[in-house]
Amino acid sequence: MKSKTSLFSPGLSRNILSRFWPLWLIYLGLLLVQLPVAVSGYLAQGISARYTMECILQLAVDVAGYAMAASLLSVMAVFSYLYSKRSCSLINSLPVRRETAFVTACLTGLLPLLLAELLTWLIALGVFAGSEIVRPEYLNSWLLIALLSTLASYGFGVFCAMLTGHIMVLPALFLVLNAAVYVLEALVQALLRTLVYGYDGGSALISRLSPLPYASSALRVIAEPTAGSLEPEFILLGIDSLAIYAVVGVLFIVPALLLYRRRKMECVGDVVAIKALEPVFKYCASVYAALGLGALLAETMDKALGSGPLSSAVLALMLLLGAALGYYAAEMLLQKSLRVFRSRMRGLFIVWAVLLLGVAAIELDLTGYERRMPETEEIQSVVLVNDGRVTEDAESIELTRRIHQTAIDNEEHNRQAESTSIIYIRYELKDGSSLGRSYWVDGSLEWIENGNSEFALCRELYMLPQNKELMMKAGEIKAENVIFCDIEQLLPKSDEFSLNYEQLRLSPQQAEELYTQCILPDTQDSMLGTRWFYMDEEAYETRSDTSLYIHVESGEGPEYGPYVFSVEITLDAERTLAWLEENLGIEAKPYLEVRPEALENLGYY
Repeated sequence: MKSKTSLFSPGLSRNILSRFWPLWLIYLGLLLVQLPVAVSGYLAQGISARYTMECILQLAVDVAGYAMAASLLSVMAVFSYLYSKRSCSLINSLPVRRETAFVTACLTGLLPLLLAELLTWLIALGVFAGSEIVRPEYLNSWLLIALLSTLASYGFGVFCAMLTGHIMVLPALFLVLNAAVYVLEALVQALLRTLVYGYDGGSALISRLSPLPYASSALRVIAEPTAGSLEPEFILLGIDSLAIYAVVGVLFIVPALLLYRRRKMECVGDVVAIKALEPVFKYCASVYAALGLGALLAETMDKALGSGPLSSAVLALMLLLGAALGYYAAEMLLQKSLRVFRSRMRGLFIVWAVLLLGVAAIELDLTGYERRMPETEEIQSVVLVNDGRVTEDAESIELTRRIHQTAIDNEEHNRQAESTSIIYIRYELKDGSSLGRSYWVDGSLEWIENGNSEFALCRELYMLPQNKELMMKAGEIKAENVIFCDIEQLLPKSDEFSLNYEQLRLSPQQAEELYTQCILPDTQDSMLGTRWFYMDEEAYETRSDTSLYIHVESGEGPEYGPYVFSVEITLDAERTLAWLEENLGIEAKPYLEVRPEALENLGYY
């Protein structure tokens, strides 16, 4: 009769549990403090139901970090025998197949974590069963986040455990691989911002390959306005992304098992336990060190580097130096010796060649990135420069293209300018794609007055009546939406301790009347609503000492939820000035009459 082969060894599991049970007990205690005890504290303090719900969801976000740390520690505990020669020899002497040892260790480390989270959830449900404030669905969200985070972290931790033979390398490897793509993207973008004129950056889809930073930003609590109520509904975002990571984490256990079956147990103490992965480790260390040193130089010495071939040559030299440092540092870790400089450098030469080819391609603009500007017929709409509002207006599209072309033509000047400010340009194309550029341009008044400035064209763009109207109609301002409204008048500056302005509060009805009957019409036939971009004498001579700030609960503008509508009253806004004087007794004065010292600080606004 054939003996039955089992993938789980109860005896080995009991041995692991008897050695490491305090770890999982501490985790259970931490979760009990984190959820039922903390929520009981909120209730005892008499905190509102709205705030309590927000706090519970925030606890759900926080538990993801606890689950990740507990999963990593659990993996280190159940697979600790892999990092000790004596324990490794002992486990191999047992009449247990490798698959059985692996599955037993995996389940023994994972199930107590899941059990602790389930027990905490059940206890919380029991404690708050009669409460009208603590809703069960919020506790369910906490449990879901805890379980998904554990599955995602534990599976990936098991995979990392198979890659190294040193227990202290395991947590470092876990954190590094969790953020590897995110760090790589950040380093590459830092270099591209220096080497590529107009590089827009942005977040690439590959950032999703870094679970730790991506999930930490995606997993968050937001307040969503509800119809017919001023009390928002709190929503937990990022669960779908976390669920994907959980599935991937579980799937990582399969390659971890395959690595475990082929793992040589005599690799105890080695940084890399799989010999075939040693070249990968060296190449990665070399590339990351190169990019890190290059990015550090680019970020700290951007202005000193200047522009052109010399700047690229200096950066290329730093890349080569960083690649060599990373390559030999990795070699030292692998060989456990400092005498590695006589080893073959073929791998380092390959990295050097790739880096030099990359710098050359960027310097020569082989992709045409720096000169690329869409034709008018390709453009569906543009985003107003340095703003989030989108327009399909033909005149605005052509002005945006002129700003873009001017920035391209001024490349050499802008790279060497001492005082620069950034402008963002973005097109939405008819094929569904978008094209964006970011330029640091000369913002000095001398250059603007020279007649070849991007800022002068930006001011012209925002002086178009259709764009002023677009700016003023950022949201629907009605009395029922207005939280409060303030009129502020500047005061003369006598010393550094004097008040800057005096303030008068308007009623929501007054705010709606002023906005609809005065501000919107004045936008069409005055300078009211103009975005100046830079302040010169013309701008200051048009501006008054009075500003309006309307705090709105919600609207149709680019802002999500509450926002502030603000406008500086100009001296030619006749309806607005007349309303302020007639209804509030406010007589607006020229800005320079109150603050003549403003003429000493002309330039970018």
